[in-house]
Amino acid sequence: RLEPMLAGKPFPAAFDWQGYCAAAGLDPSRGRAAALAWLFEDDHDLPRVVRFGRPAGAGFLRDLCAFRINRGDHDFAAELIREWALPEAAWSGELWRQAAAIASTAGDSARALEAQAKAVSLGCKDFSALDQLVALALVNNAPEKAIGYLEAAVEDWRGDTRFAGRVIEVVDRFFESLSAKAHHELRGGSSEQADTIITAGLDRICSTLDRLMADPARLGSTHDGPVVMLAHRELRQCNHYRVEQKVEWFKAAGIDLRVHDEGDVDGFIADLVGAHSAIFYRVQATPGVVRAILTARKMGLPTFYEIDDLLFDPSAYPPPAESFTPRLSPQVHRGLRFAVPLFRYALTMCDQAIASTETLLRAMVPLTVQKSGLVIRNG
Repeated sequence: RLEPMLAGKPFPAAFDWQGYCAAAGLDPSRGRAAALAWLFEDDHDLPRVVRFGRPAGAGFLRDLCAFRINRGDHDFAAELIREWALPEAAWSGELWRQAAAIASTAGDSARALEAQAKAVSLGCKDFSALDQLVALALVNNAPEKAIGYLEAAVEDWRGDTRFAGRVIEVVDRFFESLSAKAHHELRGGSSEQADTIITAGLDRICSTLDRLMADPARLGSTHDGPVVMLAHRELRQCNHYRVEQKVEWFKAAGIDLRVHDEGDVDGFIADLVGAHSAIFYRVQATPGVVRAILTARKMGLPTFYEIDDLLFDPSAYPPPAESFTPRLSPQVHRGLRFAVPLFRYALTMCDQAIASTETLLRAMVPLTVQKSGLVIRNG
């Protein structure tokens, strides 16, 4: 009966169960197990519980709080921690973890985050403790803190699929945060500051993914392997000239070109095994695309960035809103301007450029890793 309460530990020798029976009006003939069970399950007289429980030590408090929390009695557990008056310096990681659970249930996410961080720092090293810490950081809109927590735990969890999932989620939230900051600058007319925010944020995302995600095997390029493309396909004309025609040309040349929509990053990465090279067509440097390019590079595959317009050059794109027919709203025009450094960053991550014209290629080549590229014209 005591197993769920003591979690395999022996009966606490310092618990004066006979004195407790007398104070609580229990029949001592029922034995010490019944007395302890009643304290855990039914006693809501806080001063009495503290009086007889405190001599058993902080471990007893931890077990008692955990039992009450699991039963949904968070209010009593919170009062118990306060009344116990144990100096915080003597708190165990598990006790801080319980305090975090109580604060979270009470809706105090800031206190819950602080308590969970202390729990992890004091030895709560199982993945659920880290997972909860990261989740609380996101609840508090602190993705940079979440990245820091993951970085501190990387040696324990790199390669674990749960850890990788959290890394991807946190990086996505970080990207949302920096995007909001960039849009704020654009609304104020400061496009250069917006570009700086985005570029610095993408540098942070690159370094985070590089450090925290498990490295793929460096297989290198397979001579007769497929070429794998991650492509933006929403614009019908662009898709026809740059994707559909390329599939036809490659097929005629006996080359397997496997095309994935830009949202299918995991499918694209899976196809890189045994591939010849990778092409990234008209994609922006969202976290998923950054992860795809990094993976291809780490596998030792040649990477090509392809585009058919100066979408990456802020001096050329977008044109003034009034030059569009019909005229673009300020919001839509800002959206086009916001994407410019995202196109540019993706281009700078790739080895070589593929352009539709010589003029466009000359603008792209200086931004590539190998300062080279080739022209493939529209058919």
